[in-house]
Order: sequence, then structure tokens, then C-alpha cells
Amino acid sequence: GIGSYKASKIVRYREKLGGFVSVRQLDEIEDMPAGLSRWFDEDLHETKVRKLPINKATFKELVRHPYLGYERTKIIVKHIRQYGMSCRYSTLIFL
Repeated sequence: GIGSYKASKIVRYREKLGGFVSVRQLDEIEDMPAGLSRWFDEDLHETKVRKLPINKATFKELVRHPYLGYERTKIIVKHIRQYGMSCRYSTLIFL
């Protein structure tokens, strides 16, 4: 097995993300063996993913997401303040 320490790191990262959409996301976890994703089944269709409501989330909620960080969150919040609560995921590509 992978042990309780590594298993707990996987669970914590999954909670930060709101769920896994790809087993390759396991390779993003710090201090994990390279190729960790190959130990897991590729089929994640049964996995529940918690969506992050960009327009309603607080700065603190957004900045905690592993893919956003501080600088991206500042840009998103500025965009919402400037243009209103119409920020969509497709809009984020251009920010």
C-alpha cells in the first residue's frame, strides 16, 4: 500500500480541489512518488466533483484552490468587481 501518511495527503489535496477529475492530478501532490497516478484506476466517472462558485466565493475560498493562488485570485476578483457577477470559467482563459 501507499501508507496512511500519503493516503491522507491525497485526501487533503482532493478536498482542496473539490474532487479529482483525472488520476493525473495525483502527480501534482508534493512529495509523492513519480508516476503515482498509474497505481490508480483511470475511470473517475463515479467521482463527485464540487464546483467552485467563482462569482459567489470569497477571496479566501478562491485563493485556497490549488490552481488559482493569490495573483490569479486578485485578477478574478478585480474582474468580478469591474464587470459584475458574470464571470464564467471560459472567461478565465482570457484573464
